[in-house]
Amino acid sequence: MAEETLTPQKVQKFISQWKVYRDDVSDPCFNSLEQIEKMQNELLRRQISRLAKDSRFYRTIFHEYGTDPASIKTVADLEKLPLTHKSDYMANPESFRLTPKESRIENNLWEVNYTTGTTTGKPSPFYITVHDMYANYLAGLRMYKVCMLAPDGININLYPFGPLPHIGYTRMFTRTAAIGRPWVSPTIGMKYEEIPVHRSMEYALDLIESWNVKPLLLGGIPSFIRRLIIKAEQQRRNFSKVSDIHIGGEPFNQNVRDDLRARLAGMGAQNVRITNVYGFTEMQTSVAECCEYSGCHVSSPDQHYFEIVDEKGRRLPDGEVGFLAITHLNSRGTALARFINGDMMKITHQKCPFCGRNGIRFMPLEGNVYATRSSELIKVKGTLINPNVLKSEILGIKGIEEYQIIVDLKDPEDPLSGDELIIKIYTEGNREDLKRTVTEVCRNSVEMTPKVEYVPNISMIYDINKSLKSVRLIDRRPK
Repeated sequence: MAEETLTPQKVQKFISQWKVYRDDVSDPCFNSLEQIEKMQNELLRRQISRLAKDSRFYRTIFHEYGTDPASIKTVADLEKLPLTHKSDYMANPESFRLTPKESRIENNLWEVNYTTGTTTGKPSPFYITVHDMYANYLAGLRMYKVCMLAPDGININLYPFGPLPHIGYTRMFTRTAAIGRPWVSPTIGMKYEEIPVHRSMEYALDLIESWNVKPLLLGGIPSFIRRLIIKAEQQRRNFSKVSDIHIGGEPFNQNVRDDLRARLAGMGAQNVRITNVYGFTEMQTSVAECCEYSGCHVSSPDQHYFEIVDEKGRRLPDGEVGFLAITHLNSRGTALARFINGDMMKITHQKCPFCGRNGIRFMPLEGNVYATRSSELIKVKGTLINPNVLKSEILGIKGIEEYQIIVDLKDPEDPLSGDELIIKIYTEGNREDLKRTVTEVCRNSVEMTPKVEYVPNISMIYDINKSLKSVRLIDRRPK
């Protein structure tokens, strides 16, 4: 069942019902675009001054490019700076950590998260100060205000409890605490034999079914949540208390939403709100939809400035697809300016017709997903394809519980042999019917005939006990 049409009037009525949202009188998202930009310009000038004094990396950038930090007065002036690439950050993460000379309590280290590995093979640390953590709490509160999550009920954190702190797991707790809503975690994920605190999917199912509280929110990675709900359906579990699902970390589309809702309806849950949540380590928070495919609202315009740029750093207009660049406006730990995270997206500054907010929204791309990882654009059989289109179509095929796309040589021993597209599938349904459907979908979406292979065990494609996210695309061809 689709959501009821959202209106700005309904949003204001919801906000007025809950003191925690009512009291957030400094929320800039309902201000005019002119007011938001004025605020951002003031914050940017202060942040650039910090970078010039306290950031080794950006002090060097200002010097090498002959850029006077004082000349960057507005967000439009950011084009005077070059893009910061992930390789820059990976090469020396410590050079991005601010080192203020004055000792202030808000500059104390609160925690460290980690992102992609460095050139030494070690994970890249991202430093969060007391100031930054307070900001993360406020951004999380506003994200939940965007998706109209009531402070009553309880949140079940189904992100993996992994060997390194990651924002999927940690930020679900901080934003839940920010609105005073209880939360719990079944601590699924990669097991650590010496200290056995990790639990199974069965434990997670028992935990969800045991709560007599409604509304109940499930938050996690799409592939794991879908597998958990399929398992619950097979076991005829009572999931009638589930009212919301927040999914992040992987792309998913309308077919997945419809599939999850239909399965949950069979377990007693009605009118489940399924919300797309998008975030990444360097942002330290997430953005969310006010309603399905409305666009993900940047509810922290006082903390982050986003732009869409081409490869040379030239800013692109609304509606064009390009690289997402983030500039921190008020960071005290790790601080970045015009940082490219590797995602290709499009944005709009138009007022949201559903909730009435202003500012930037990330808008859906092909297949109703919000971002395309630029590194996933690959050439197969001489043709450049976007695997996200194929992923989106496969997600819509009923009966597939897990899948993986592999590109390999037809003869791995012969480097001159042609390419082969392989789609691995786990299903408990009719294999021959699925093979025909997958083949047809592949031909229609990327104009190629795949080799369809079945795996006997679902963990051969994605094992939650071994990895944070499923690996949907593998290119085995020699580099």
